[in-house]
Amino acid sequence: MTMLRFIGKVKTGVIALDDITAMGGSCPPSKMCTFDDDDEMCGYTQDSKNAVNWDVKSGEDNDTLYRMPDHTTQSIEGSYLYIGFKETPVGSTQSARIYSPKHSPTSGSCVTFYYHIYNVSTLSLNTYLSTDNGLSDPQWSVTMGQGLLWHGARFTVMSKSLSWQVRKIPIASA
Repeated sequence: MTMLRFIGKVKTGVIALDDITAMGGSCPPSKMCTFDDDDEMCGYTQDSKNAVNWDVKSGEDNDTLYRMPDHTTQSIEGSYLYIGFKETPVGSTQSARIYSPKHSPTSGSCVTFYYHIYNVSTLSLNTYLSTDNGLSDPQWSVTMGQGLLWHGARFTVMSKSLSWQVRKIPIASA
């Protein structure tokens, strides 16, 4: 008999687990993009109206505002999508949109990602679904920096009859 085993070791604090599922069979392959492969952008595209563009960066790059390790490898050699808002004029806002590849209709897909927000005065990071019918309300949103850590986020997509894509829109202002 095989069982799952979770081991937590802490001096003080809390560890919590929730909604653990074990199903028969192998896990289906995911369409995860780590930004570490040859196809750096993984089919994600920039909006032509962006004031500043997303770039694939690593902690080894010296032209970033903060040299952080990537979530996948936990090292500065790993890559991630990066956008640095520099010198936003007081009272103005900069935004940069990025679009996922289009996905087939689905009765349920889970979108997960990790985000890292550091040293911003005002920010919102919103994730929307885009279909032939237009743009959804935000599927996920965060409105403030959260320290020097990667944080996980996820939401479920249900678009049974229309192809869909994810649009991430960060907005920073001074």
